[in-house]
Amino acid sequence: MDTLDESRYFHLLTTNHEPSDTEVLELRKIIAQREVFLAHLDARITELQHIPYFLIERRTLEHQLLTLYRGIISPIRRLPHDVLIEIFLHTRNWKPDTFRMRDMEAIPVALSTPLLWSSIRSCYNDPAHLGFSALYDERLPAWSARTGTYSPLDATFEGPNIRTSLAQSLAAPLSRIAPLVHRVRTLSLRGVIDCLPNGSYDALEMLRVADVRFDYSTGTSISTPSLRRIGFYRELIHFAFIPWRRLTHIYINVGLLVPSVFLRIVRQSTALVRLDVTCLMMKPDPDMEWNRAVMDTERFGLPYLEMLCLGNDELIYCLLPHLILPVLTHLRLTCYSAPMYYALQSRWSFELRSFAFRNGRMEESELLDLLLRTPSLTDVR
Repeated sequence: MDTLDESRYFHLLTTNHEPSDTEVLELRKIIAQREVFLAHLDARITELQHIPYFLIERRTLEHQLLTLYRGIISPIRRLPHDVLIEIFLHTRNWKPDTFRMRDMEAIPVALSTPLLWSSIRSCYNDPAHLGFSALYDERLPAWSARTGTYSPLDATFEGPNIRTSLAQSLAAPLSRIAPLVHRVRTLSLRGVIDCLPNGSYDALEMLRVADVRFDYSTGTSISTPSLRRIGFYRELIHFAFIPWRRLTHIYINVGLLVPSVFLRIVRQSTALVRLDVTCLMMKPDPDMEWNRAVMDTERFGLPYLEMLCLGNDELIYCLLPHLILPVLTHLRLTCYSAPMYYALQSRWSFELRSFAFRNGRMEESELLDLLLRTPSLTDVR
């Protein structure tokens, strides 16, 4: 556009002078030129307005691709093996037919880590699970191979309940773990099982027995040098291989106990740190008179016992008069008997810190007397 042509008419832009006919013709040409130029600018503006949207869409796509590439090398995709093993330990499902992993890199780690396969369980106590149990036993050799040669094992075998018809036809087989008995760290048995394999259970630290039935005569060559904890449920079985003098923890929750047998077991267990018993005492016991006075020569000490839990009043009157407990710190009883407690305390002034009883009530005077006699107490409930 020629600006010199327009300069002749600048005076008309700021005044009210009337243009001549010749000037009108020239002005029409100028207006037409201006309209063309303005249309060109509008077209350019419209074109440029689409560029930001294109750039925004392109940026969004690039950001998404960048995020995907970053994810490939992120720490969560390249976990150290020890972290991966800890994740498996907290999320694993021990059923062999449901143990699944989608990460192909994680599978070799899992298969080569004995700790992940160190828990063995066989369940025969439900007819609905018999198919699974048979399948499990077929896979047991492969499962056992993955445990390596040194990793301690936790084994659980649940046979049919002794009170069901299934108990007569099927027992949980333990014979398949015979080559592994030296590595079993905890062993839990329930129901009817075929037999307990002979051998030296060198690593066995904890034995749980719940309503078990099997041929005890087959276990005559069993040794448990490391056994320290044992638990009985429903029935106390006096296995010949139990090293009572080395046990530190005994848990008993059974129906009936013969007082003389129970006292004989406790007397042998001189290394006890915790004793937890709930049962009823069988009366009368031919080996001892019920509620008779206990002679000093009949008392015995448990020099390491720190926690004593008795879940029945009869247990309290049967056991406490026989005990000398120099390091007792926690006492759990079903009821409080001031004479019984004072007699126990008089035999050795232990520093009891916690005392709880479930039933009955304690008078205010009894509580104050208890606190005066036992200044070490910090918890009474």
